[in-house]
Amino acid sequence: MGGFGNNSPWGNTQFGGGSGGSGQNFTQGSGPPQTTKVSTATPVLWSNGNLFNGWLMLGIALPTGAAGSSFPSITLWGNMPPQPLPQWVMIPIVQGQLDQNTSVFQSIYLDPPGCKYVAYWLDTNKNVIFPSGGATPALFDIAQGSYVIQQPYLATPSTPNVIPAPQLPGSVASTISGNVFATPSYETPTGNIDGTNRVFGISRVPNVLMFYVDGQLQDPNTYGVSGTVITLTVAPVVGSILTAIIF
Repeated sequence: MGGFGNNSPWGNTQFGGGSGGSGQNFTQGSGPPQTTKVSTATPVLWSNGNLFNGWLMLGIALPTGAAGSSFPSITLWGNMPPQPLPQWVMIPIVQGQLDQNTSVFQSIYLDPPGCKYVAYWLDTNKNVIFPSGGATPALFDIAQGSYVIQQPYLATPSTPNVIPAPQLPGSVASTISGNVFATPSYETPTGNIDGTNRVFGISRVPNVLMFYVDGQLQDPNTYGVSGTVITLTVAPVVGSILTAIIF
């Protein structure tokens, strides 16, 4: 399907016309490129009713030209020299909600004309949940300032059919490898929450750490762990509630 990832220059960026445009149907070239925030009418759910976490992966499908000619890249209409756009953008889905800091360009501002969007729904392991079985997704336009995408049927994973076997000292070698974690502990990290401090402490060295700010799980790329010290890239604001789950 081509390359994708969280380094796309679309992510967490406001483009040309600001955050989402005015919602009008523009004639190509009548103003600066407009962007749109994508949402769903209701929280995104697995088929069993659990809130979904993962990504909405939007791609741009290129049109076919005269006599079957193809187009090697996508650019913004009217930009000279043309600046190629990435073909994919990943919109995080956290607790059933699409991230509203990520915007995409409205279809009318994509060049060549006739570009369409496609959507894939991925779980946290980046497995494609929909469309399933290698099916081809539907083509659609994003043409207004706020686009509501229809949530598809996201089939809940089936019951495991392979039961993990513990590998204990002195036992017969198991086919299962990896770390065995103790019962997790919940802590409030020590340190001043004054809007400038970025260094906080925990009681023991973690095998795995899950770090939360105001109930939101933080991306491991936004902090570092050395021994029992957590260093954040950005200081939490005054009044923030920090929680560490230590395995």
